[in-house]
Amino acid sequence: MTLLATIRSNWLTFAAVTGTLAAIGTAVRNGARTAEPTGDVAVDVRPAPVPFADVIAGPGLIESAQRDVRVAAPVSGLVTSVAVSVGDRVQAGAPLFTLDRRQSEADVRTRRAMVASARAALLEQETALAQARLLLTTIEQVDDRRAVSHEEVVTRRSNVQLAEARLSAARAEVSTREAELGAAVTSDGLRIVRAPSAGEVLAVSVRAGEFVMSGGTEVPVRLGGVARLQVRVDIDENDAWRFAAGARARLTLRGNAALGTDLRYEYVERYVTPKVSLTGSATERVDTRVLQVIYSFPSTALPVYVGQQVDVVIEAAPRTGSAK
Repeated sequence: MTLLATIRSNWLTFAAVTGTLAAIGTAVRNGARTAEPTGDVAVDVRPAPVPFADVIAGPGLIESAQRDVRVAAPVSGLVTSVAVSVGDRVQAGAPLFTLDRRQSEADVRTRRAMVASARAALLEQETALAQARLLLTTIEQVDDRRAVSHEEVVTRRSNVQLAEARLSAARAEVSTREAELGAAVTSDGLRIVRAPSAGEVLAVSVRAGEFVMSGGTEVPVRLGGVARLQVRVDIDENDAWRFAAGARARLTLRGNAALGTDLRYEYVERYVTPKVSLTGSATERVDTRVLQVIYSFPSTALPVYVGQQVDVVIEAAPRTGSAK
């Protein structure tokens, strides 16, 4: 039994050592295989060619040339329908989405009924005034003053004045009810959100059945003109003195430096603002302020989209002491 136990113990030790060596060999082979280069994962990181002798480089953000219009809901409510999709071209005044109108439509019907009632009361007062004036005229045309008492004449004149006052009140009531109707119609119309200008639908973030808040941070529909795009370039405040209005510039796409286009200068923002587009670089300062310069280019020049970040180089004056 002692010899059998010894053989069994040695066999288990041998099996464990053999398994360990096999696992190490497999790991080494897999590591070597992983380290082998594969031609389909190569990334082109070559920098874009610099077209100018001295440049200012800065990140740019693609915008529509007419500036994006963030169409919000003027009143809070439940969305009942959305009339547009991303990519649709709309004209000014075209409906974009509709809020629940049941309450506003009922209010309009109520106000119209009140206007009709006020107009009927006005017609009644006009008739009463005409009758009071007729009675007064009749008694005033009596030649024999002894046939009509003085009190009767005074009474009929007072009736005319009272009818005139009631007519004025009826007219004011009609004006008030018509104003209330106009306000109700306006309120109902606000529940059909329309395009403030012609453009293309860039984004739709609302669906039927959702509740939107007036003045909320989420923008239900974003409009813009994409026939011509513009790029907003951030120039570091340390390089702002090197920029000259009208300077030439060139845009290149991130991820493919071979794709680029020349830009047309539009204008420069005359106020240096805090930088809000952070790249995540380890050397980036979060307290940097930037000068924003606007350039434009045709939308057909590059496969870009509104909101995309790009790289821009601008021809600049040389730094002090730099070699020409």
